[in-house]
This record gives sequence, structure tokens and C-alpha cells, in this order.
Amino acid sequence: MNDIYFVSYDIASNKLRAKIEKTLKNYGFRVQYSIFQCIADKEKVSMILSAIEKVTKTYERFVSGSDSIMVIGGVGGEKISYVLGEVPNLGQYLIY
Repeated sequence: MNDIYFVSYDIASNKLRAKIEKTLKNYGFRVQYSIFQCIADKEKVSMILSAIEKVTKTYERFVSGSDSIMVIGGVGGEKISYVLGEVPNLGQYLIY
């Protein structure tokens, strides 16, 4: 079953950012400057994550501590993967 996934990135290096953009164009389309939308099943999501990880490892020297790449998918965005960067403390923003 296919779900909608969004890949969001914030990358300082122009070279690394260009490589990530080029990779994501193979799997989806740009909906905002640093966000791509992909319609994918579990297998395709694994391919997307592997492709992103391959690029970040190949261009590791361009990765900075502030860079992040996040993949969000599924109904309500319950599937979240962090390919690069740290998980933010979202608990402080939750409203009960």
C-alpha cells in the first residue's frame, strides 16, 4: 500500500544540498524549496532512505552539525525517520 511521504532537509553545504535534491528528484517532486513529496510503499521508502544515506556518507566531509534530513509519512505523519541530525524535543510543543 502506498502512503504519502515528505522529505524535509536543512543542509548548509551547497554541494551536499544539490546532491540530496538530485537524489530526491528520482523519487518524488518538490512541494517547497526544501521539501519533496513522494508516494511510496515500504520498499520504495527503504530505497529513498538508502539513497539519502549513501549520498550523506559519500559527501560526509560536507556534513555540518546543524544539517538535518527528516522523512515523515503515513496518515497523520506517524512514521518519522531521521536520516541526518538529531531528534528535536517535540514534547515541549504538545498541547494536552
